[in-house]
Amino acid sequence: MVNYLTKEWLEAGMNAINADTEIREAAKNLTAIFQHVVTEVPNNAENIYFTSEYQNGIVTEMKMENNKNPTYKLTANYEDWKQFHSGKLNFLDFVWKGKLKVEGKFPQDINIPKLIEKLSQIIANIPTEF
Repeated sequence: MVNYLTKEWLEAGMNAINADTEIREAAKNLTAIFQHVVTEVPNNAENIYFTSEYQNGIVTEMKMENNKNPTYKLTANYEDWKQFHSGKLNFLDFVWKGKLKVEGKFPQDINIPKLIEKLSQIIANIPTEF
């Protein structure tokens, strides 16, 4: 079991995503850097930032950092990210209910909502201490 929003959690996520052939095929044309911003962190802690970098559908890096020049920036509060990463909130509800702020234009040749929903299912299966 890994603690949520730690280096170990990111490593477990990267390994699980890269092991999934369906994800690699669906994301084969995806080369991008996603900046994840977690706001309203418990105990009045500062925002948490982590990035995930994809090269032709393979996650090449996930790390705790605030990337100043991402392809996409995804911002939500801690509780909503937790619900999403635990599989209790699907991607469409995350976006359409205004819980996730997305900056950047997604490519037309990749079904991003379907891809992110599959990614969230993989992440939700990582044994995590929230």
